[in-house]
Amino acid sequence: MRKLNPTRITLLAFIFAVVPGFAFAQGSFMRSYAKYKSMKENGQSVKSYQRYDIGFSFAFASADYKDHYTTVDMNGDLFDTTLRRKLVAKPVYGLSFSTYFPVAGMGENSILAIAVGVRGNVYKWNTGNVVLGPNYTYNYDYLTMDMGVPISVDMKWGCDAMLDKSTRTCFTIGIGGQPTYLMTGTPTGINTDGSVSLAGSNVFKVQPFIKAEAGFFAGICFKVRAMYNFANIKYLDMSGDNEQISLQGTSNFNLSIVLMPFSWDWGKEQWWNKR
Repeated sequence: MRKLNPTRITLLAFIFAVVPGFAFAQGSFMRSYAKYKSMKENGQSVKSYQRYDIGFSFAFASADYKDHYTTVDMNGDLFDTTLRRKLVAKPVYGLSFSTYFPVAGMGENSILAIAVGVRGNVYKWNTGNVVLGPNYTYNYDYLTMDMGVPISVDMKWGCDAMLDKSTRTCFTIGIGGQPTYLMTGTPTGINTDGSVSLAGSNVFKVQPFIKAEAGFFAGICFKVRAMYNFANIKYLDMSGDNEQISLQGTSNFNLSIVLMPFSWDWGKEQWWNKR
């Protein structure tokens, strides 16, 4: 298995995921804005659009890497060794889209809501230099694509809770679960048909999580979102004739910059129209 240069791995991630992701986001926003404008002109409620957000995120994770290797040397002696080390992933990029649905008012400036979203993150693991025998050394890069649908119960305070420009700050705490699909692997070569040959694993998990947000309104609403996911995740589980490789993690952390693109059109409470 050959090592993929980190520059190339980042470039591949950008070409095959970031560019289409931004293209989709731009097209989706333009279609949404056209529908938003039409609904508003027809006197329909547009509050559902005013709760949409888009986030740009980085994922942070660590995991235990294990490689068990056996071989027979030229003298016929069995060589059996196991390497274990802690790996820390390097974030590449992430995108998210989400909204929320008010369930109940909890006070003058707060609500209880159900939040639903979709998100994707890409991060990279590097094994470092591994020596498993006199004739076997490597330094692998593994790329993880992490896609999920977070669903949470949120307590929200401030401007995004009330869709109100006159309140300049907002805060959220929430707890929920996230069905997640993770693919981890590294390119090993090019097949005869031109496709890329991959070595890796994929796994589906439901990850419980907690989250917190803090934001402010300045033309539109800007927020910082932190999400901590709990779950035992086996990113890698590969085996061959004489080698078994695993990468086992227990949690990951996402940090996002979030924009609410339709928040520019929120209402503004004044003394004469207080709720």
